[in-house]
Amino acid sequence: MPMVVGLAQIIDGRHRRPGDLVGVVIMDASTVVTLASYRWIERPASRAVATWIAGVSWGSAVAGAKR
Repeated sequence: MPMVVGLAQIIDGRHRRPGDLVGVVIMDASTVVTLASYRWIERPASRAVATWIAGVSWGSAVAGAKR
């Protein structure tokens, strides 16, 4: 559930603060660990999707921190 809340805050730019960047990094790390524990990320296509999701959320957090 915290991952869903964090994702909602990333999407909703009004809630972005510079400290959210740390939260996004933690959220991305926990997502990758969760996916890896299910062996979902071992497939190349799945790894590409996970990398894309991490990149989008990272870019969103950086853009929000620069505002």
